Amino acid sequence: MRAVVERMMDRLRLRLNVTKSGCLRVPEEPLEFPGYRVGRNKNPRTGAACIGTRPSRGSVRSVCRKISALMAAPHGLLPAAEFENANIVLNCIPAGAFSA
Repeated sequence: MRAVVERMMDRLRLRLNVTKSGCLRVPEEPLEFPGYRVGRNKNPRTGAACIGTRPSRGSVRSVCRKISALMAAPHGLLPAAEFENANIVLNCIPAGAFSA
């Protein structure tokens, strides 16, 4: 497997950092990539298992913290400028990010 990846990287004129790289068997071992998790997921419509991406736990926590900070005003009432910031944060969340 590593030899195939090394040949592909050579064609792209890129180097494979052997100390940082590892081989995983997706879906048994999910891969955490900055902001994403690649592994076994459930299709929200059918419930069938599939391999795909979803936001990492750290990304979801970060969005939740941002929303909580924006909603810290009394009774959750926001000035117009802050309301726009909240919409920007919420629009960055992929569909189904909070589903199990």
